Amino acid sequence: CTREITSLGTPVLWWGATVALVWMLWRWIGARDWRAGAVLGAVAAGWLPWVILYSYRTIFTFYEVAFAPFMVMALTFAIGAIIGTRDASQTRRTWGAASVGGYLLLVVANTAWIWPLLVGTVLSQPDWLRRLWFRGWI
Repeated sequence: CTREITSLGTPVLWWGATVALVWMLWRWIGARDWRAGAVLGAVAAGWLPWVILYSYRTIFTFYEVAFAPFMVMALTFAIGAIIGTRDASQTRRTWGAASVGGYLLLVVANTAWIWPLLVGTVLSQPDWLRRLWFRGWI
């Protein structure tokens, strides 16, 4: 049996936030949106020092605490854009809301799947390994 409390977070949520950061970069450069630049600047201030100065050292996921709120802001900004503005067509907003709802259901399902890893539930070794998507997470 295996029992461990990990700080992995929910991969579907963080991967979505990473995609949102790429979109925010496009918004900042392409649309000159200062809000996107502010969020990107905050993420860069928390992340770049570790990449540049400490890339030779082990980097742990709890270092994300400094920029995690800004990744959530980026994801929230992107979700709002997917849903659409108030003056968008009803069809556009319906499809946007359905897409966002589907994504959020995936986040909830992913969180439920890895929940035993987040709270230290005792699992059999095969069960524990099934929840680790990549061997580098060990």
